[in-house]
Amino acid sequence: MDLCRNFAESGQCKFGDGCRYRHESQVDGNTTKRHRQPVGSISNSRGPPGVCREYYETGKCARSFECRYKHVPGNQQVAPNIQVEGSSSSKEVGSLRPNEIHNTLKRFNWPDFKFKSTLDMCVFAAALSSAKEENGYELSDANTLLNMVGDPGQKYFVLVDAILRYDPVSTAAGRSKTELSFQRGYIPILSYLSSEYVIRSTLHQSVNALYGLIETNFDRLVFVLETCFERLMGNKSFCEVERELGGLDVFKCVTICLTEYAERYKRAVPSHPTFAPLVRKLSDWFTQWSIAISTIPPGFQDPICTMKVDERRFRISRLEKLVMSLLELVDQAEGFTNRIRERGKSAKSADAHKAALLSALELNYEGPGQQRRQGPRHDNDFEDIADIRIAPTHDELCCILPPYLPANVPGGPHHLPANSMAKLVDIQFRLLREELIAPIRTSLGHVVEALRNPAHPTSLTKLLAGEGGLYKSPNDGTESAVFSVYTGVEFKKLGCDIRSGLSNEILFNAPAGRARQANASARAAYWESVGRKRLMEGGLVALVWKTNRLEDDIKIYLGVVTSFTDDLVQSSKKSVDRVALRVSFFEPEAHMRILASLQRGGAAAQGQRYLVEAPIMFESIRPFLETLKHVNPSSIPFARYLAHPENGTLKGIDLQLPTYASIPDYSMDLSSLFNQPTDLTLNPSDQGSVERARVTLKAESRLDPSQADAVLDTLVSEVSMIQGPPGTGKSFCGTEILQVLVANKVRPILLIAFTNHALDNILVQVLEKKITDKIVRLGSRSKHEIIEKYGLKELMTIGGESGMAKAASAERWKLRDIQKEIDKLVDKIVKRDVPINDMDSHLARQYPNHADELDNPPFWTAKLFEDSLGWENADGRPIATTLLQFWQEGGDLAFITPPAPPSEELGNQRKTGRGKGKGKGKGKGKSDELSDNRFADLDESPREPGQSVPELQMDLWRERALLFFDELGFADIPEVPLTARSISEGLLEDWEVWKMSLSERRCLYDFWVNEVREMSYEKDTTAFELLRNRHSEARAKFEGLENETKLEILKKRDIIGCTTNGLVPSIEQLILIGDPLQLRPTLANFNLSMENKRTGHIYRFDQSLMERLSEMGLRMSRLDVQRRMRPTISHLIRSTLYPHLEDHSLVEDYPHVRGMATDVFFLDHRHAEEGGGDESVSKSNTFEASDSSVLMIKDLVMHLLRQGAYAHSGDIVVLCAYLGQLQKIRLALAKEVTTVIDDRDAAQLIDHEEQEDQAAAAADLMPKGSVEQVHVSKRVLLRTVDNFQGEEGTIVILSLVRNSGLAQTARKGGIGFLKEVVFSLAMPGCAVAITVPRSVTQTTSSTSSPDASSHVPNYALDHIPVTKGALTPAGSVEHWSHIFFLVDISIMYSVCGEPCESQICPDCGPAAAKEQVVDMIGGAKLSEMDPHGEELDNMVITLSCKHIFTVETLDGICELQKYYSQDHNDGRWVDLAPPPEGLQQAPTCPLCRGPINSLRYGRVFKRADLDLSEQNVANSARRSIQDVVRRVERFDVGRSIEKLKISLGRMKYPDAAEKQNAKKVKTPRFQPPALNTASLLPVDVESFGDQAGSHFPLPTEAVAAWKNVVQILLSAYQQVVRVAENRPTHVQAYEAAITTLHHRYLTEFERHPELLKEGIKPHEEALKQAKRRCGLPAPPRADMRFRVEAFWVTIQIRFLMVQTAQDGIDSVGDRSKGFMMVRDAWMDFIGFLITSIEHDARTAIQLSHASQSHRQVVKTTLLLMEAQYAIAQHDAARRGNGASGQILEELKSGAHSGSTLAKQTIAETSRAYRHAMSGRQEDQEWVDEHFVQPGNGIVDKWEGLGERLSRGVSNQEKRDILKAFMTGYGGMPGFSKLQ
Repeated sequence: MDLCRNFAESGQCKFGDGCRYRHESQVDGNTTKRHRQPVGSISNSRGPPGVCREYYETGKCARSFECRYKHVPGNQQVAPNIQVEGSSSSKEVGSLRPNEIHNTLKRFNWPDFKFKSTLDMCVFAAALSSAKEENGYELSDANTLLNMVGDPGQKYFVLVDAILRYDPVSTAAGRSKTELSFQRGYIPILSYLSSEYVIRSTLHQSVNALYGLIETNFDRLVFVLETCFERLMGNKSFCEVERELGGLDVFKCVTICLTEYAERYKRAVPSHPTFAPLVRKLSDWFTQWSIAISTIPPGFQDPICTMKVDERRFRISRLEKLVMSLLELVDQAEGFTNRIRERGKSAKSADAHKAALLSALELNYEGPGQQRRQGPRHDNDFEDIADIRIAPTHDELCCILPPYLPANVPGGPHHLPANSMAKLVDIQFRLLREELIAPIRTSLGHVVEALRNPAHPTSLTKLLAGEGGLYKSPNDGTESAVFSVYTGVEFKKLGCDIRSGLSNEILFNAPAGRARQANASARAAYWESVGRKRLMEGGLVALVWKTNRLEDDIKIYLGVVTSFTDDLVQSSKKSVDRVALRVSFFEPEAHMRILASLQRGGAAAQGQRYLVEAPIMFESIRPFLETLKHVNPSSIPFARYLAHPENGTLKGIDLQLPTYASIPDYSMDLSSLFNQPTDLTLNPSDQGSVERARVTLKAESRLDPSQADAVLDTLVSEVSMIQGPPGTGKSFCGTEILQVLVANKVRPILLIAFTNHALDNILVQVLEKKITDKIVRLGSRSKHEIIEKYGLKELMTIGGESGMAKAASAERWKLRDIQKEIDKLVDKIVKRDVPINDMDSHLARQYPNHADELDNPPFWTAKLFEDSLGWENADGRPIATTLLQFWQEGGDLAFITPPAPPSEELGNQRKTGRGKGKGKGKGKGKSDELSDNRFADLDESPREPGQSVPELQMDLWRERALLFFDELGFADIPEVPLTARSISEGLLEDWEVWKMSLSERRCLYDFWVNEVREMSYEKDTTAFELLRNRHSEARAKFEGLENETKLEILKKRDIIGCTTNGLVPSIEQLILIGDPLQLRPTLANFNLSMENKRTGHIYRFDQSLMERLSEMGLRMSRLDVQRRMRPTISHLIRSTLYPHLEDHSLVEDYPHVRGMATDVFFLDHRHAEEGGGDESVSKSNTFEASDSSVLMIKDLVMHLLRQGAYAHSGDIVVLCAYLGQLQKIRLALAKEVTTVIDDRDAAQLIDHEEQEDQAAAAADLMPKGSVEQVHVSKRVLLRTVDNFQGEEGTIVILSLVRNSGLAQTARKGGIGFLKEVVFSLAMPGCAVAITVPRSVTQTTSSTSSPDASSHVPNYALDHIPVTKGALTPAGSVEHWSHIFFLVDISIMYSVCGEPCESQICPDCGPAAAKEQVVDMIGGAKLSEMDPHGEELDNMVITLSCKHIFTVETLDGICELQKYYSQDHNDGRWVDLAPPPEGLQQAPTCPLCRGPINSLRYGRVFKRADLDLSEQNVANSARRSIQDVVRRVERFDVGRSIEKLKISLGRMKYPDAAEKQNAKKVKTPRFQPPALNTASLLPVDVESFGDQAGSHFPLPTEAVAAWKNVVQILLSAYQQVVRVAENRPTHVQAYEAAITTLHHRYLTEFERHPELLKEGIKPHEEALKQAKRRCGLPAPPRADMRFRVEAFWVTIQIRFLMVQTAQDGIDSVGDRSKGFMMVRDAWMDFIGFLITSIEHDARTAIQLSHASQSHRQVVKTTLLLMEAQYAIAQHDAARRGNGASGQILEELKSGAHSGSTLAKQTIAETSRAYRHAMSGRQEDQEWVDEHFVQPGNGIVDKWEGLGERLSRGVSNQEKRDILKAFMTGYGGMPGFSKLQ
């Protein structure tokens, strides 16, 4: 048989075994046949034929698996081809070399290839499993292979699926061609799926596709694993005849596969009942195997038995972690719901304070999602964080309920198991997400409130109505909301790109101010400056879209900005008042709605649209949240340290060795820690070796003793912490540890720093010390020239194009193609014109008569159209190209309409197309010219006859027209139609289209255009959605390929530096270096910060991991020797924070600060700070920023610069604690020296400024300005303390701002903000100016009142004498540079009740203040007041607005007599007065209308605040109820009944026999929901919706139909229930106050019973006095009133449900037995609805009595009577027809009793009402009209029911019963009576 040439040359043959020729490889050039030279191969002289030349010469091939030729390196002899079937290769399965893998796999890559035997499968599986790093397979090749294997369109994917599906699978297949070997075929496939190259790949689409095969074949997989494992465990061996397989490989690949599958398919465990049992069996098998191989002799034949004992234990322990992790994952997924339901109490704590906290948390705990008693808070509230969308939904943003934020404390209540990583991950996710979205949620709350209440104008409503701008919420002492609003939003282009996906171009108004300057360069400069804080790329924005609809009229769409700052800059140059940017929205609905708006133009553009931005870098935090969402908690390393221990402590926990150091016989070389050559080896597992190394390092290394301990402890611990006080060498220790790790080939190392500056410094040290140059720096914010070239992007650029890079490039082109399709489709959708072909098709299909008429015009019209072809109008536009266009433009009508006025010349037409040549020649007659120009006016609009036209012009037109019609045999010109019908007037039914007027034609054509556009829009939007999905998938694939390219670089690096963090499963050692005593990071949400006194101890989100672990007692090394600060500075922090801190000898010889008397001094003043409350993030101090104080700082800076030693950049640093102070000091220094401000400070200043112009000015501080200042020698760094951590300066001047303004003896806590970071920043000297209490030389214990007239001297440095080079403040006290500890003294108050420190003294106050009139009656001035007088007309109070009045004047303004009783003899206030009735207004200053909130008038303004809160509650509840009522009014009962009828009529109902048989199999128990009599809330809406099928035997289809019909009612019901649930805070405060006062009075009465009058009970008197003391005439009842009204609305909604259900079921014509059985269930459901109405009516009556609202009692009683009658009617309708005599008697008796009860209720209720209202005439008339008369109508219904029962109830009467009832309060007219 001849040799097959194809097979000999390429190793492939498309005919396979069917080939007629012999398949043998051509291994040399000795054959007599001539071979063609293949492309990519080499000639015989340079290598064998059929071999890839590129691979032969270089060892690489760019075509990879696309290459047709064999891959054989030049240094390897070509072996014969491995036969696919029955390969007998001696190679161990999974150990092929890369070229062998390629040569083997490419034989299977034929479109029509199929496995011919199981031996083929084994060869294929062996090749796949060999693709791993230990076989020399590189990452790029592995990714290329994965890209093919994971592509469902590729052959390899199909082959993997075939192997997983194959049956049978055997553990003893041997050489069988029909049985697949489990060991050689099945396990290798699982081995490939579990390989590092697959599970760690970023090609998520490919990996997910492969694991999708497990999902598809899971049942088969379980069967194979269970049967094969049972056999192998029984055989005590995993080996097969031709393969020695070990348990390590088998258990590892199976465990990893199942783990990855469960993580990628979150529903895998609950969806597959066999999953959990399989995992538990796997765990049992692993236990059996691990025990068996450890016995002597081994009880299991396994290669691991030949290993050393230590190595065997190490490997088993690592495998055990994998198995336990899988088991934990399954347990968590399987028992998630059960664990939630069985959540126990919070852990008990021995600490009393912590126990109280845990008890309080448990008491107020409300779980997430369904764990909340009232159900989810909104549509994004779930138990499992994997279900939570990171970007908040519209419903979430509008939700008034606080989000679920679990306590971040050990033992705190949580829905997940305590002491678990799942709980920690859940807490971190929710708190991080809250930190991310809280600003935008708060901002949108302000905007929505302003839009819904336009009648109450605020500064925000002005912004919304104007040009937008920056808004700051009123400063009320809490964290302010600061956000930007952009108005005039207009949509432009919708498109997509590779970077951001689908995005929309949005045009909006530029804010007022500098953004609207006439100069384009100035506008560009503005946006360039603020662009680093506003509208940043990746920032979160919200589109607020308010329409004119009443229902759901405001919609919020969130998105991220995809434009760059340069885009904003360029856009601003084009327009003075408009700016454009691109936004990518999260909701597909937003894109579709914008697309519709663009498509429909103005019709869809109605309403108001705003862009709202709260500066949040969403895209920088989103990846962390995505990881937390999807991470398997059990896979996170170091869980034993990181998870919250239930007892709250980690003391005594054993620190294990790092995983890499646990390898048997592992040792580390420590010689790199010595300056001199020294051999030192460390065996981490040998304690003796550790101690010997410790002694040697302390004695001989370059480390000091504390550093030696820290470094050594780090190397032997998997989790270690090093605390380094300032200057002790934290960075130094870090680089030394890096040097040891790199020298011992521990890599890669992830190096994380908090700031870019710190990261760059460490990486520079790594390079300078030549530790390694294999580093990579992630991120693009490095400013160091050396480090920039090690950036990831730079390395990708110079690294050449890898296989993955080429694949990514190819995918990029595919993306661009899809983008072009999207752009083309969007242009089509947005385009207003309809293609003529589309219109023709539409008419032919929908309006054939019109189409036929259009195609057959009148003869003269057809002639005119034919002659017009080829002519153009004056503007070059063709007159018409089709009959339809000719008709629509009225070409025929234009011809027979008199011409336009003479100003519109006739001779402007030109012939360009195919005409008849008329008009071309010269010298033609007049008639010829007229004939040729008959089309001159076809582009003119027809005019009505009778218009004034010059006679000559008219004659010319008529002569031309008559000539045309005369040639056609017409006697005269046809008349122009003048009708003007509309579509509604029958225009669409008229087929004679050519007889229509021009207006009718346009009307009809526009109608057709809209139809075509609507029909095409649905089709186009569907196509758009498909393209969008395609683009999203292709983009994800492209990003995966691009990420793999990055991974290729990262895997080759020793150190990876970044400023972000996170723990991944592969991390084996965690090293934390820092100082938990330094400042914490700044949060955007102050509620989560530990600085928040109210919630900080609960959430603790700014507590670092290091601080938390050290606080819980985990061992932490400490560095004790500092080399930065002079001793006078280090002494300050040693005596407060670091008692063990030692000074190195280097710091003892620092020179003194030039020009200063001392190296450290403090300046004290007593001027209070300004700004918000304790929670405000920005404060300033007018004194410190005033002319004198700022001049002092400025002059101090200049004085130090003149010394000549501190002129370099960074020598002098001015630190401010808050942004407000930084801005003021900067403005003062800017004119004298160059100030350099950090990017972070400058960016934050933008939002700090109150006005946009100021914001731009602040933004000018950006480093862009520093370009011009490079050559300025004298630079001063200006920073906030938060942003200066990790840096240092020679001289530090500090302004702390925080100052209560009190004197020394009245202050609490001395310096307060003074922390070690302040002092530790300076080397070698530090001049510190701090706002601290005035220094004293001795401890004071005086309790006398502070001297209000004392003042701080004005220290202006211009007047400070300089003596002997020392700067000494004039008049300063002795010991200026000392610090003294102070005794806390309570604040003293004056006789008037006000703090003396806030008062202005009549004697020593400012001159202007002394001239102020303080007595509004007598006209006396402050200077006339007697400071020592004790009369009220002499005592004065200084208000917060700084206006001063006498106490007598203010008492009158505040109407103090309303609140206190006065002695009429001497005018003294002696007792509390009864609280005044009615709403009270807050008192205000008579001069400036500022609030009067002095302590003396606390009872007055607090009462006004409570009244205002009551009003706000009433208004809010009223609006909410009105919104619901409007929604309910729009519910169409008739239409809903019809929909329900249709849905129920289409259903198939089983007959009685079928149902009876079904019941025999399984009879579910149905029981109506129990009504909670103790609840004061309406019945749960779920009883009428989702749970209806659970309580009543209703088919699932029926329940779904019901929910669909009444969805509006269910939603409205849920909304109004929220009103009933709302518990206002002022009510809670009132109740808490009553409780506290009641307890105090009760205690007092128990101690002094003589205070009680005889017969008075202590409890009653205590409660009476408490209510009197509270200052309200009655408890707040607004919430109770509207809770009752909310009940009314829920009752009304249920009446509508009853009517809908009853009429819907009665309308169904089916009367089969099956239907009648379902009908009975419906009747039960309706009966429950009515019963629930009666139940809630009784509850509402109870609430009405409690609120003492008598009219509400009456109205609700009427509802109760209606409900009672409805119950009886429903019962009669069900039982009355054909009932027995006994049942009829019961019904008649019930009707009689009901009538009697109704009469009795009317009498008793009306009597009680009249008595309560004192019998007033108007109340008598009201109760008669609104209660007695309707009540008598109900009595008549009872009597009518009794009569019908007496004669029997017909079917028709049964159907009419409920309808008759609904004519009352069941319909909206009836309900309106209740309003």
